[in-house]
Amino acid sequence: MRSVYSRLSSRLPSWTRTLRFRLVGQIVTVSAVALLIVALVAVNSSQNQSNERLSSAVAKEAAGVDAQVRADWEVSKTLAAGLSNRTSLSDTDVVTMLRSVAESSPQLVGIYAGWASNKFPGVWRAVPGNC
Repeated sequence: MRSVYSRLSSRLPSWTRTLRFRLVGQIVTVSAVALLIVALVAVNSSQNQSNERLSSAVAKEAAGVDAQVRADWEVSKTLAAGLSNRTSLSDTDVVTMLRSVAESSPQLVGIYAGWASNKFPGVWRAVPGNC
């Protein structure tokens, strides 16, 4: 019984059994594998560059948000310092101060001041929401 190879090779043209054909076949196979590897590396490199660009954009946006939060934090610390160590304070002074801060800092979404129950250092006659 003949092997599968011998049966197949007997059906192929004679030029396919030459050494030149076999060498060219191996070279083409190795070249195809090398081309596939280069393509995969290029795709991977492209994905890495894309990830780096996305990472850079996210870091830039985060830095902007961080800077805005820090600026708003400074506004709130300044407001707290202006209101906390007062022994005498009127409701109109508080309303005026809050309006001034709101007008000078339009990036703030909202602004308020609060005290513990019965701890306001003065008389509060203003109505909630009048700022």
